[in-house]
Amino acid sequence: MKLFLGQTNPILGDLPYNTELVVKSIAEAKKGRYDLIVSSEMVLCGYTPDDLLFRPHFIDALDQALFVVAKATEGITAIVGTVRKEAGKLYNTACVITDGEIVGFQDKCLLPTYDVFDERRYFTPGVPGRIWDIAGKKMAITICEDIWPGYSNEPLSCYEGKNLDLLINLSASPYSYGKIAYRQELAKRVSKRVGCPVVLVNQFGANDGLIFDGSSFMVDGDRVMMQAETIQSATEGEELFKALVMGVKDYFHKQGFKKAVVGLSGGVDSSVVAAVAEAALGKENVLGLFMPSRFTSDVSAEDAKAVAHNLGIGYRELSIEPTLELFMKTLNTSGGITEENLQSRIRALLLMGVSNQEGSLVLNTGNKSEIAMGYTTLYGDAIGAVGVLGDLLKRQVIAVASSIAAIPERVLLRPPTAELRFNQKDSDTLPEYPILDQIVDDFIVHNKTVEEISRNFSRELVVHVIEQIHANEYKRRQLPFALRVSEKAFSVGRRVPIVSRFSACCL
Repeated sequence: MKLFLGQTNPILGDLPYNTELVVKSIAEAKKGRYDLIVSSEMVLCGYTPDDLLFRPHFIDALDQALFVVAKATEGITAIVGTVRKEAGKLYNTACVITDGEIVGFQDKCLLPTYDVFDERRYFTPGVPGRIWDIAGKKMAITICEDIWPGYSNEPLSCYEGKNLDLLINLSASPYSYGKIAYRQELAKRVSKRVGCPVVLVNQFGANDGLIFDGSSFMVDGDRVMMQAETIQSATEGEELFKALVMGVKDYFHKQGFKKAVVGLSGGVDSSVVAAVAEAALGKENVLGLFMPSRFTSDVSAEDAKAVAHNLGIGYRELSIEPTLELFMKTLNTSGGITEENLQSRIRALLLMGVSNQEGSLVLNTGNKSEIAMGYTTLYGDAIGAVGVLGDLLKRQVIAVASSIAAIPERVLLRPPTAELRFNQKDSDTLPEYPILDQIVDDFIVHNKTVEEISRNFSRELVVHVIEQIHANEYKRRQLPFALRVSEKAFSVGRRVPIVSRFSACCL
């Protein structure tokens, strides 16, 4: 039997476009004389459509899309991810279509409700155990979570000892660093357990903050028999760069935007964002805006210009000094935090002004470490359409920057600074980034307690960092969504109250 992995990049809610993607994949499979084509989870609507699923006409349109796909399957079998409604209940389902006829459905059994998932809000669990006869082979069909461990009612137990020829899994498994290798190792364990090869077809592309790496494959025990397109790379920096590029590229493409403007400071964060934008959108569609003040060093000016030149993007310089002087006079203030925040907010005004003039979107340059501590100014450097680095720790930003030839080495080596006052360094306010990064990662991603984290750092410091994380939740609610590259981003998938008196000492 010849098997075609129908890995595609659907657009959320664009049913005609997604239908055409699937039909084209079927045509390609037929041309190659394949017997079976498998799509990703909910490919006809994209994952995840969220509350669009509550709209009856959306479900009706999905039914019509499936009918169009079915007509394209003459001479082949297709397994297509979609949504179906029966007796008033919705199911996340895989539709089996052979030679133009809908043979049946296999509904998703395990509906995740953690992190970015909330499937029980919409769907009813399916019933596992059906064995499908496809092209003379015995097959089981599962959907994403159905093969993941940790459930007492796991569907896989239904397929043990059934002499299967193939277990199929339709997935919309979001990317996080390390997830690609883990997903494949999981499938290898499943293959050994059920005694047959496993094919997993995953969604590709980005939808809002979720990035889907594709990386579809077929394994037989420990052997990888097929591997589709993936963003996986040899180093963390290179892989994260590819993921961010995909996130920015798809957001702009799917929203219908072309141009981006980045506030270039000469620092590593804005340099990485500019490089990501150039790779995603093309150098002709990216503008770097350098906005110096009396506190801006010559080194920053040189490095900002060098990054723009090396990338080949547009470059413009607008001083904030005249506006800053006017605002300071109007407020009758002489410095301090007011002056620092005014600088950030003036830069935001200029960025948004250029955005309006040129029909471009502002890309946010804040990283996860500083966002955790509230080291950002509301209505200042907190603005932007997309938080490109919002889920990257500072060390990861540096790792990405190290993989980008256009970024001068001096940018990587300089002590981080916002340059909002003379001789300022981030470490004046924040713990050193290697320490801060680890505490943030331990607490946010791995849910470690104060006591656990304090085994490596002083308890006083750990409590301080966690208290700052809680105190600045209100800021994060007003930030642009972050491109998710870890198991727990500050945006999508994280739900904590803004007002809470649960002490850090209890965590």
